[in-house]
Amino acid sequence: MEYGDYNNLKKQKNERHNRALNNFAGQKVHLIGIGGISMSAIAFLLIEQGAIVSGSDLKENDKVKKLRRRGAKINIGHWAENISNPDLVVFSSAIPQDNPELKKARQQGITLWQRARMLSYLTAGQKLIAITGTHGKTTTTGMLTAIFLAAERDPTVMLGGDLDLLEGNYRTGSGEYFLTEADESDGSLLNFAPDIAVVTNIELEHLNYYQSEDELIEVMLAFLTGDKTQEPATIILCHDDFLTQEKLLPRLKKETNKAEILTYGLSGGKLQANDISIRGYNSSFMVGCSEGSRELLQLKVPGNYNISNALAAAVAASQAGIDWPSIKKGLKNFSGVKRRFEIKGKYEGITVVDDYAHHPTEIENVFSLAARLDYNQLFIAFQPHRYTRTARLWEDFVKVLAEAPGILLLTEIYSANQNPIPGINSWNLYQDIKTKEKKVIDFSAEEKKLKEQSFYCPDLKSVVNKLRQLAQPGDLIITMGAGDIYQAGEDFLASCEGSRDV
Repeated sequence: MEYGDYNNLKKQKNERHNRALNNFAGQKVHLIGIGGISMSAIAFLLIEQGAIVSGSDLKENDKVKKLRRRGAKINIGHWAENISNPDLVVFSSAIPQDNPELKKARQQGITLWQRARMLSYLTAGQKLIAITGTHGKTTTTGMLTAIFLAAERDPTVMLGGDLDLLEGNYRTGSGEYFLTEADESDGSLLNFAPDIAVVTNIELEHLNYYQSEDELIEVMLAFLTGDKTQEPATIILCHDDFLTQEKLLPRLKKETNKAEILTYGLSGGKLQANDISIRGYNSSFMVGCSEGSRELLQLKVPGNYNISNALAAAVAASQAGIDWPSIKKGLKNFSGVKRRFEIKGKYEGITVVDDYAHHPTEIENVFSLAARLDYNQLFIAFQPHRYTRTARLWEDFVKVLAEAPGILLLTEIYSANQNPIPGINSWNLYQDIKTKEKKVIDFSAEEKKLKEQSFYCPDLKSVVNKLRQLAQPGDLIITMGAGDIYQAGEDFLASCEGSRDV
């Protein structure tokens, strides 16, 4: 990425302040990749504004079916003929530049907007709370949504995951606030001009876009400082995050003009968690509030990282004028976002959980959380996501997966529309993991021998078969990854004719 691109994105970002609330009523909008979690939310919001929505995706899913029921015309497969004279075409960073629909739209001179630019337009006319960071964006936004609902502030929301409280991934409200994630993965967060900005953490992740930590810091800094006249009123940062403390915060203090900078964390910050208690799938902690008071906050989701997310949501809500009783109530009402340590079901004492973790840091967090739970044996069915990520973080994946606190089932890489990279595949990753994993002796065998701690499963069907073969009552199964690995857990339950009513 060229650094000059930042200025172009900042110009787009500032357009928000030069227009009234946009209304797409009667306009024909085509969305490429409409079934994606973020693109589908935009499509729903556009339909509610009266837009004539069409789109395409590679496969059918629940979002596509729901959008069709709402009147959207959606084709399966990306074909040039899907472009039928729309006023606007919206696409996400997951869509390659040689996509036939994009190419035809360019040839015909149709206006093209990246997903974040469309979302930025949809936020116009409302106060914006935008949450970014390498990990925790969706959960933090979900927690903030729960707080706003508890406070009866009627927000508009767009999430990168499904939230039970919304019965989906979006909400149209009449309140003054719009709550959303700002995606750092491709720099498109610079389309947003938030009133309150939250950065949960910073870690070099999207290596198909960023080449260095310094480049990522540069983008975060541009997001938070704007053009010196339209920067956020409040910037909220995680005190515990290394890159935030070492690189972002020092520059931010020099370059920000008037924003108030607030911090939170488990080890420090203006709002700090103390007396942390994690019991099973629940957690609680104390925080110091205004005028020296302390409050007990309770969560229905486990893990220190979720406590950190809750702190971020609480600070943002407080800055939006929400009182602490509502903050406490909202966090207690929050039951999690789909695919974030989501309990999928149980069968004869076997519990199946699904998690979106696809980065070594996220995987390590899930392992740490699982270690606190009560089970006999842990099975981790992991699906790497994208060839570029797997290639650049190969040694990190090997290290964390070799230390898995249970039996690893490694399946093939989910491409996410990327072309394969020679030598980058799960079989080779598995071989490297085997050389470094802990050696465990099976004392139950007639002859003492090394016990298998990991298995290569080339597809989801083989994952299900291996789970059927090995899992016993009292065991915990975690399907993990950003692709379609969750289907292995669902298929396992279906094959066992187990109840998903938990």
